[in-house]
Amino acid sequence: MAIMNINGVDFPAPVEYQLGIEPIWASAERNANGDMVGDILARKTKLACKWGVLTSAQANLIKNSVFPSFIQIRYLDTDGCQTKTFYSSPQTFQLLCVKDGECYWKDVSVNFIER
Repeated sequence: MAIMNINGVDFPAPVEYQLGIEPIWASAERNANGDMVGDILARKTKLACKWGVLTSAQANLIKNSVFPSFIQIRYLDTDGCQTKTFYSSPQTFQLLCVKDGECYWKDVSVNFIER
């Protein structure tokens, strides 16, 4: 089983995979005692992913995964596989080397944030 499947395509396993859960607050503020008050509207998932060495074909798979703007990702969560809609942060690709006409990339990273 792939750790991530984006729009029906299994992705290479990232070397770093961090699952984050962020509460979304409605009108959160501090009261006169300095205590936080407000309501949590939702909890949203963030996937921080980083890949090691990739071929150009693998790097292009990641680069082109953010179209359209919102994508379906099946991912590994603490309680099994989940599928949600995400958008992405800017992506980074560092050229490692060119060998026999093939480019290899390293430290490829992107964050996926739940819609």
